[in-house]
Amino acid sequence: MFLIVRSYLFIWIYCFLYMDIPSNGGELPACPASFITSIVCNRSGDIWGATEGKGLMRLPYGGEKWEQQKGNGLLDTPNFYALLEDRQGRIWVGTDNKGVAVWNGKSWQQYNQSNALPGERIFAMAVSPVSGDTSGGLTVYQPETESWKDYTRAEGLPEDQIASLSFDRKGTLWAAFQTSGVASAEPSNGYSRWNVVQSKWYWDTLQRVRQPFEARGKGLTSNFCNAICAESGWIWVGTNSGLGYSKNKTD
Repeated sequence: MFLIVRSYLFIWIYCFLYMDIPSNGGELPACPASFITSIVCNRSGDIWGATEGKGLMRLPYGGEKWEQQKGNGLLDTPNFYALLEDRQGRIWVGTDNKGVAVWNGKSWQQYNQSNALPGERIFAMAVSPVSGDTSGGLTVYQPETESWKDYTRAEGLPEDQIASLSFDRKGTLWAAFQTSGVASAEPSNGYSRWNVVQSKWYWDTLQRVRQPFEARGKGLTSNFCNAICAESGWIWVGTNSGLGYSKNKTD
């Protein structure tokens, strides 16, 4: 069961990337992109930044200048979104309308609707294995077999549009949907059976109020989700009406 911990919680950060990370030599140089959509620091210490309008940026470990990534098979678009490093050390980056590109240290491999994905727009990704949310549904990539499996409403999802993804320690995949609450599926059944948790659509008898009246209480705060995190035995969900958390019974 989810618990409401605070209503009207909105966390959106759009800023110049300017951080202080001592392990990378102290202050980092300001990123030339003003709209950072995702960021990851890989195991080599390089910092990768996905941006809207400026493409994909990379700050080498100990470097003093951000490098805009081009060529070597990288997708030709100024808009990148989801970004992660997988267990093999590869960098995955999603785009607005061209699918996913994967960097193996030498070149980029492209995945799109023609060879792997159910949709071209990538909203979110998570690793363990690699899962990606596209404009046409969810897809899971198994690196051991280099195979893809797609999941849509036909496979039990409440909708095809996912806002955020997270794996827990046992490999259970948790998905926060844009308008349909939260769902989870386990690796033991190949992510084929989805357990869906939803909030009330209305909180009053006249069906006008779409958020809880109280700042604290029981239940998922809203079906309109923005982010999800499965960590240390708990599931945290950010919605447009506040933050909810629940004990992870599968972890």
